[in-house]
Amino acid sequence: MGDLVQADKKLSLKSDFIAAAIIVFLLAQRHAGFMLVFVMLLSLPFLIFNLFVMMKNPGRRRFLRNKILLWIVAFGCIITWHSYLYVSSRKTANEVISLVQQYIAKNGHCPADIAVLGLSEDWLKNRLGLSHYYCKDGEPHFYYATTYLVFETEQYDFKNNVWWHRGS
Repeated sequence: MGDLVQADKKLSLKSDFIAAAIIVFLLAQRHAGFMLVFVMLLSLPFLIFNLFVMMKNPGRRRFLRNKILLWIVAFGCIITWHSYLYVSSRKTANEVISLVQQYIAKNGHCPADIAVLGLSEDWLKNRLGLSHYYCKDGEPHFYYATTYLVFETEQYDFKNNVWWHRGS
């Protein structure tokens, strides 16, 4: 009987590991970070139930603790990855802004194209995903897609020197 319970626990932990790996793979994609909130909300009843079982059944504490820790690690990986994407994208965007501001200080007008700064649209796409720079009516404009949400952008306000989050 003990071997059957051990096999059941291993199978259950293995299935949780596979499910957690799939969730991490899916939610670690650009623009998918917001879905973690929904997954966490759906996981809340699981957590509450398992905490209750852990109190009532001391024999299952270690197994359920490992199961809960597995999911905490999975959620932590997703949060860490999206934090990295956010910070690295902002750093790249700030480098572009700095180049534009240096060009304006030197030439008195905004560059007509990002290529004037020695950058290419392909370079921007590889580093930031969806992003665009343009100069309209003597005013520079730059934005890139938010890394953790779909259909939202981070746009730089050159007049006030601040970033604005633009939602849909």
